[in-house]
Amino acid sequence: GWNLYRLSGEQLGEDAPTENVLNLNASLSLDVKDFVVQPSLETRLWQSNGVRAGQMFNAGVRVRYGIGSFSFYPQVGYSFGTIYSTSDGSSSDVTGLRGSLTIRYR
Repeated sequence: GWNLYRLSGEQLGEDAPTENVLNLNASLSLDVKDFVVQPSLETRLWQSNGVRAGQMFNAGVRVRYGIGSFSFYPQVGYSFGTIYSTSDGSSSDVTGLRGSLTIRYR
C-alpha cells in the first residue's frame, strides 16, 4: 500500500488544493507448471481539499514465463470506480479494461 499527500500550492499557474490518495493492493504468486500466475486486487481512494473526489477498484492477473534468455509478463485487468465533483457532489462512473506486456532480458 501507499499514501500520497500533496500540500496546497500552484499547478499550471492556478491554485491547487491539498490532495490525498490512498492505495491498497493485495496479490498472490502461484507456480503453475512453467508459469507464475499473479492475481491481484487493488483499491484507490482520492480526496481533494478534504472532500471525496474519487474511488477506483482494479482486479487483474499477470503471468510470467520464460523463453530462452527472455522473460515475458503479459497482464490484463479490469477497473471500475467513481469520480465525484468536489463542488456539488455529482458523480460519474468510470470503467475500463487494461493490458500490458513487459519483456525482460536475463
